[in-house]
Amino acid sequence: MRWKNVYNADQSGIDTVSINEYLDKLYPYLNICENKRILEIGPFNGIHTQVVKSYNPKKITLVELYEHALIALKQDYPECEIVENDIFHYLEQPHEFDVVICCGVLYHLHSPLHLLELIVNRTSAKFICIESFDAGLFINQEDDNTMGARQLLPNWKSTNTSIKIPKETIITAMQNLEYKLNVCDESLVKFNTCPFFCVFEKI
Repeated sequence: MRWKNVYNADQSGIDTVSINEYLDKLYPYLNICENKRILEIGPFNGIHTQVVKSYNPKKITLVELYEHALIALKQDYPECEIVENDIFHYLEQPHEFDVVICCGVLYHLHSPLHLLELIVNRTSAKFICIESFDAGLFINQEDDNTMGARQLLPNWKSTNTSIKIPKETIITAMQNLEYKLNVCDESLVKFNTCPFFCVFEKI
């Protein structure tokens, strides 16, 4: 299948060929989206959204705060519900979703495990898809409100810190949240690095 490359050629060395290979590998895992209510966290320009959309879900909600990404999302996905909000604030209230997509998000956050708790407790999703980098545990400076980083509400004070956690910690956390691991693919390649992609199912 041919996918749209939403990144410029000079961004992270990504080209159309590698984007297609990456999304082709991802495609079969997202069949769980068919006729379901989907929450996609931090879709950025919609690189994963096009795969989700290909399965004709019942509804897609995109929660994004980055201004330039919102322009692209509104143009390319007018049929989706696009919510301009920080995901931590959005999930202060419960929402009904069947599948939650959280790709390329956790490693930008100071509280990635808290986000997993919010997803589980405020959505009751049957499936949760997580893509992240397995770089071990370390704390890093995170320049908020820049492209690809966590986007904050206006005047929100931030620690400008991200805590990156290893794959095993995420899997253990999800098991503690009563989700079993269905898929763990470590062969995906994006941004010249090797992330892992996991699908968790509610027990």
